[in-house]
Amino acid sequence: MTSKLLHIPGSAGLPVVGDKSYEYYKDAVQFVLKRIDQHHSRIFISRLLNTPTVFVADHSMVNELLKDHGEHLEFGYKVFMHNVLGDNILFANGEEADNIRKIFHRLLDETTVGHFQDIVERLVEKHLQGVETRETICAYTMVKKLATEICLTLFLGVDFEESKELASRICELTTTHWHGIISVPVNFRVPFGTSSTYSKALEAKKLLLEIIQTKLHAEDTDATFPLQVREAGFKTPILAANHLLLLTSALVPKALASLVTSFVLVTSQWMSKYEIEDMLDNQKHFDAVLLEVQRLWPPFAGGRRVVKKDLVLSAGYRIPHGHAVLYCTHASHRDPKVFPDPDNFRPDRWSNSSLSKDSLFCFGGGARDCVGQHIMWNMLRTICTSLISQFTWELEEGQCLEYKWLPVSRPKDKVKAKFTRK
Repeated sequence: MTSKLLHIPGSAGLPVVGDKSYEYYKDAVQFVLKRIDQHHSRIFISRLLNTPTVFVADHSMVNELLKDHGEHLEFGYKVFMHNVLGDNILFANGEEADNIRKIFHRLLDETTVGHFQDIVERLVEKHLQGVETRETICAYTMVKKLATEICLTLFLGVDFEESKELASRICELTTTHWHGIISVPVNFRVPFGTSSTYSKALEAKKLLLEIIQTKLHAEDTDATFPLQVREAGFKTPILAANHLLLLTSALVPKALASLVTSFVLVTSQWMSKYEIEDMLDNQKHFDAVLLEVQRLWPPFAGGRRVVKKDLVLSAGYRIPHGHAVLYCTHASHRDPKVFPDPDNFRPDRWSNSSLSKDSLFCFGGGARDCVGQHIMWNMLRTICTSLISQFTWELEEGQCLEYKWLPVSRPKDKVKAKFTRK
């Protein structure tokens, strides 16, 4: 660590009038890139959500922040999201967070993950059999629908064939609930969410929890995971229910749809270089493609944390208690010091270097990384493997494929493609 503390470039500005939330939420990636260029630095300070916020876009600093200073950071959206999601692992700290993580490690053991994979493969096959090949379809919508059924089947035991009305009702509620998660229930004008949206989300949360409670207390059921959650050792029944609420929210389907859509878009850039059969026979090579998709188009552009105790990064930057930190996933994944030729799609970089999954921050990092990321990875791999094995596709001409980055990254317009069975 350097002995001299360094000044963080930029300015936090004045409260309210100096806030840059609107500019950031309009285009998070350009906001960060503009200031990296302006300050000639991959760390800078601004004001976001009326809080002095240090933006970290340097890969090594993000890595250090998440892995070495995690105990000094708390989830940065609690004040905005807690009412909509309730107490859960996102908002827990210290011993409470450790205990919840231990519960999830027990819940998501090898046997459960294997059972989940069987269900994922069955549902992927079912959905792909129903893909309409005579006309163009929206790839994002297709995958989001599939991922929603996967999550509700895995975590709530909902059978979409036998309980169509219940499945449809839950899907409607999770959509309304999601709109509340991404709204801001305070006096900020940002491009999504209104007070009425937030109120509807709270009502959706109430109704979802009623369904979840029914699943938790049902004895004569094939929904084994809710029963496992009930007996898992959560401090209170509502804490158990809140975690099922989190697992069945729209968060995972939207993240998965984001990644698979990017995979569909970029396939033409690598497919001509490899024999598909050889690629699928060598899982390491196919995983390199999926890692490169995650590097260039992470589903979330960054993550916000609040500093609970002054911390000093090894580069010499001090971040005071009470400041927010926003680690910029998109920008750090394109840090040229770690990823040469950062803006180009190069799967070979993953087999010709010391890079690994841990080099990416799609699912956070350190002690607060996503406890279900291995399940997410299995779902991504299964869907993409099945797509590339069974179909070829062509994108509809003339589409605008420019990305929007918040709340979840994906092209601004629908990605329309025509799928042809092999």
